[in-house]
Amino acid sequence: MRKLMLIGSVLATLLASAGQAHAQRNALASPLPGSAQLNRFNLTRAWWANATLNNTRDRLLYLTLDDEILLAQSSSGIVTAFNSETGKQLWSAQLGSSDEGSLPATVNDDSFLLAVGLDLFCLEKNNGEIRWKLRLPRLPTARPTADEQAVYVGAIDGSMTSFDIRKIAKLYRDNMLPQWSHYTLRWRYRTSGEVSVPAMIVG
Repeated sequence: MRKLMLIGSVLATLLASAGQAHAQRNALASPLPGSAQLNRFNLTRAWWANATLNNTRDRLLYLTLDDEILLAQSSSGIVTAFNSETGKQLWSAQLGSSDEGSLPATVNDDSFLLAVGLDLFCLEKNNGEIRWKLRLPRLPTARPTADEQAVYVGAIDGSMTSFDIRKIAKLYRDNMLPQWSHYTLRWRYRTSGEVSVPAMIVG
């Protein structure tokens, strides 16, 4: 049988956690699909888990999945990472202020990039530690993308900006951010309207 590896069961559980108080959930039937329901579609539940959420007011915004980790982002800025094979919770972190606008995370080999409000965070994928944080000059409107040299961020004013990752990391380690953020700029291109899709890296 094929496995329903993550999204269906995790999403159901997280949405239930975000929308209902604990006592209310106990009074209701489990929100997870049972074996009989899954068998109808030749599926098997691999695991289920709960993200770190404020269940009286929080809600799930985004799920980001790679081969190793599933990342859940809530409306209050809490991010929770799970092992994508076992469902074990690896870490959780609060980014930015509660209810500050955020965008879906971008994942690479060893880190997550997340834009929360005007701040761009780079988190260690396996433990959630902040590698660096950059204050952006304009409100981002599309998830960041990155390669080995730079991170690319689209903004509400129609600009696409490239920032030097090595310079960001060095200035952050030296406690020179946000004062010297302008030194991380590689280039900026202005379009005619708000950037709503991530940059595409080619070559």
